[in-house]
Amino acid sequence: MPPLNLRSDDINTDAPKPPTQAARAFTVLGQPIIFDGTSSPVKKALFIIICAAWILPGLIGHDPWKPDEAIAFGIIHSMLKEGHWLLLMIAGEPTFNYPPLYYWVGAAFSFIFSPVLPAHDGARLATGFFMALALTYLYKTATRLFDERAGRIAVLLMIGCLGLLVRGHQMNPEVAALAGFAIAIYGMTRIRSEPRKGGVTTGVGAAIVALSVGIVPALAVPAIALALMTFVGEWRNRDFRRGILISLAVMLPLVILLPLILLVRGDIDPRVWTDQIFGAPFLTAETRGSIQPLYFLQILPWFALPSLPFALWLWARDRKKLRDRIELALPLVAFITLLVMISLTREAGEAHALALLIPLSLAAAMALDRLPNEVARIMDWFGLVFFGVVAIALWFYRLVALTQFPARAAASFARQVPDFTLPFNAFTFVIALALTLVWLYAVI
Repeated sequence: MPPLNLRSDDINTDAPKPPTQAARAFTVLGQPIIFDGTSSPVKKALFIIICAAWILPGLIGHDPWKPDEAIAFGIIHSMLKEGHWLLLMIAGEPTFNYPPLYYWVGAAFSFIFSPVLPAHDGARLATGFFMALALTYLYKTATRLFDERAGRIAVLLMIGCLGLLVRGHQMNPEVAALAGFAIAIYGMTRIRSEPRKGGVTTGVGAAIVALSVGIVPALAVPAIALALMTFVGEWRNRDFRRGILISLAVMLPLVILLPLILLVRGDIDPRVWTDQIFGAPFLTAETRGSIQPLYFLQILPWFALPSLPFALWLWARDRKKLRDRIELALPLVAFITLLVMISLTREAGEAHALALLIPLSLAAAMALDRLPNEVARIMDWFGLVFFGVVAIALWFYRLVALTQFPARAAASFARQVPDFTLPFNAFTFVIALALTLVWLYAVI
């Protein structure tokens, strides 16, 4: 076909021009958000905004919460001012509750942000760092097991769990252990087919757990791997066995390094080994009574809400397929193994149950898409109406407290909190307004 030689007067200048970048962006924002497995810039932006809106508030702008945060910051302050980086101290007295990894990171953040933040606020940023790490690897795990949409859902389910609301914003070494378990479980999704990468990732995650809460809790990681291999009947899988050995080879040197340094230092209090190194209260008669085997089962119905009921429903519905599908087997085996080990080896305490939220959220993410239509529709409308009413109520009382209008509502507010004047912060007000508009956009 001969080339077309068009003169300028042959061209239709009235033809529609390609849309500009601004017009394309407006078109995208004007389209409904289809929450399927596909990816889009709008979905990613909303997802990141939601995660940031959950992680960041509460990390700065307040004094340490008693008693846990006061203890944690006391250790970090001792590190920065007196140089007690290995044998942890508070006001000149040794403390043996946890290994030092979380405190090291907290001290680093406190030092880095000291020009702009108070020391305790800078130290608390370590919690935000470890929470972001945990959510990132939970997302990667769910995406690898299911799809990208499941990755987003798993993260949103986990940050919606009641047990994480306070603990996920405190100075607390258990948050570092949560990140370690998330990394290790992600490694197990690769350990069967990519033994080197999966083994290294699993071993690094286990080492983070050991340096955060103790060697005994970290043993849950190889226990999960061995239990998974047994449950799915893959003892003959050479790559699986090799991956587990690689994970142990990575974990052990990292875990043994701290005890060796303490041995070289000389005579160390035995409690360093039972608590700070092993993280196992059952090793001493004084702390053995703190173990209550049924405690974690008792708190799960509220602690793991909303993930728990969805996960249990999925495992009951697909009980005949549990051993045939890794996306079903891994969360189930991880949950049961973790539950048994923390019940038998750790003292009763909400913070020690954080790791259970990872496998429950993974299973729950798969369950949501398989709920009966009527149940899903009811849940959708309940969430929209309930949280919409809560948001309206919060905005209403906030504006009443600031403006003293309407007078009747202001008088009611004054009776509830007499002599209290609500300060106005333009920055937080703008952020709250922006997040509310984002929520309205997502709903509409």
